Amino acid sequence: MGHSLSAMFAVYAMLNEPLVFKSFIAIDPSIWWDNTLVAKLAATKLKRLPLENVTLYIAGRVGATMNEMKIDTLETTLKQFAPAGLKWKVQAYERETHSSVRFKATYDGLKFTYEGLTPTVLFHPMYGIIQKGKPVKLYIDGDTTGVHYTLDGSVPTANSPMVTQPQTINGACTVTYRALSNRARYDKTFVGVFTGEKSPSPAKNTENWQSGGFNYAYYEGDWKAWPDLKTIRPAKTGVTDKAFDLDKLPRKTHFALVIDGMFEAKEDGYYIFFFNADNGSKLYLANKKIIEWDGDYNKPTYSYIIPLTKGLYPFHIDYLCQREDFKLGWGYVLPSKIAHMDAGPIPFEVEYNEK
Repeated sequence: MGHSLSAMFAVYAMLNEPLVFKSFIAIDPSIWWDNTLVAKLAATKLKRLPLENVTLYIAGRVGATMNEMKIDTLETTLKQFAPAGLKWKVQAYERETHSSVRFKATYDGLKFTYEGLTPTVLFHPMYGIIQKGKPVKLYIDGDTTGVHYTLDGSVPTANSPMVTQPQTINGACTVTYRALSNRARYDKTFVGVFTGEKSPSPAKNTENWQSGGFNYAYYEGDWKAWPDLKTIRPAKTGVTDKAFDLDKLPRKTHFALVIDGMFEAKEDGYYIFFFNADNGSKLYLANKKIIEWDGDYNKPTYSYIIPLTKGLYPFHIDYLCQREDFKLGWGYVLPSKIAHMDAGPIPFEVEYNEK
């Protein structure tokens, strides 16, 4: 990165040592120097340069200065000879001096260099069962600039469709989102798998269950993976009712929590379940593992969509707490509220424990 004469040198460096740097920012470069030597070099060297995933941002000033600095000459050359592996831009700024243009151009140049950079692409639901003829909308959380997608499991490219908000899927598919940046090593890919399998049926024997929260069993131990609890006696048991508070358990970390019971579906249709946890944790519905949590600070919440009919369904959570700030949480979206993705906690009255 350079300004004035050093900006001219930045372009010179790209032309003569194209493999040393991946990004070049030239602010009001003195392309006029030595009878436009650098522009002439560009005309002869550009199309043969082994540039791949390289960026060049050139800043100038509106008006005659573009001609005086001969930036317009370099721009013409770039239009003619720039190779496909070079992503470049010439930006002219109004009401700036040779000195003041540095401030805006520094920010814009860095923004151009790292365009598309994002920590994650979150979408909900992430996984689930989609019934044929009953489409579902995926809601993308955050900036979708530069995000492309496919529905067949292939890796999206710049030629793949851009994401629309929300995204509609009509049946079983593998949704792949890819955030493309000007630095391929920073590209991020996220996959959602949706099957067309048969939805579960409600439980038949429900006589021994009462509403008001799930059963839970709390175990203490320094485990790195989910332990075999068959021979371990729980340190505490109870019900996840209104009095239950995860923060009031004896330990803040290094414990396992098993939550078990029945969930009541009071409506027919699609339900979306949300799950926050820690590594090694799992959420089961109707005796099927629907979520296995392996996220991080950028991906704290997992979600699963499933069609249910009215009735009771076995509900189970294995929560392994190793880090205090990765706390357990579960919630859902009712079929009647799915159009607006109106999520909330599962009410105690639809959580059942064994009598």
